[in-house]
Amino acid sequence: MLTGLEYVNPITDMLRFTRSTSKAVEKALMALEQSRATVRVEIEKTRIRFNTVLSVRKSAVVVAKPEGLGRSLQVGSTIRFTLPDESGRNLRLEVSTPNFNLSNGSSVFLCKMPKKFAEGAVRMAVRFDTTRFNNLLLTVKDKGGEGFRILDLSSGGCKFQCPGTPTLKSFPVGKKVLGGAIQLGDRVNVELEHFIPRAHMGSAVGCEFKISLEGPNAKYLQHLLISLEKSERERFKPVAM
Repeated sequence: MLTGLEYVNPITDMLRFTRSTSKAVEKALMALEQSRATVRVEIEKTRIRFNTVLSVRKSAVVVAKPEGLGRSLQVGSTIRFTLPDESGRNLRLEVSTPNFNLSNGSSVFLCKMPKKFAEGAVRMAVRFDTTRFNNLLLTVKDKGGEGFRILDLSSGGCKFQCPGTPTLKSFPVGKKVLGGAIQLGDRVNVELEHFIPRAHMGSAVGCEFKISLEGPNAKYLQHLLISLEKSERERFKPVAM
């Protein structure tokens, strides 16, 4: 028998923690709805990202469905986004109804109410899908200037395609690679001081990079990202709800 100490049932304590976490998530989502702030959503296991707004209805989260999304969403798909507040917390929502029309005619999709916040993404910078651009390459001096197709790009990192296992192994995780450049055809050339592979993902390599401070490299990268953002907005046009 314990004396002078209050016994806490571990199961009851765990349930209490789960309820408090669920309420914190719901409170954050309702604050997001009231602010009408836009969030940038990623469909996991795809390269699709788009801007949208959401609202909370009972036990579901209603998300405005942008034009151009088509059949990319399925029952059981998972979307992910970062709350646009100082907390920077992430949420993962499971899609329950991929296609739904509100009484006002707005096209939306429905997600289950999440019970907890998700772990943060490795690369917090905004990433843009670049798979539509066959001429956007990461060139590497150590590989004789060979170009590798860039699959996504952010202000501090990218994912590039490796043609085969031998090439993949030539980019060991954590080993700094000096030089290199991000090239868009013959028009844009962003020179890199170095890049560091951080993960092997199938036949692709995810890396972080540091651009060279010489010349207009920072300006070129900024203009490239702005163009990618504009292209993404035109592809997935946001709609009101």
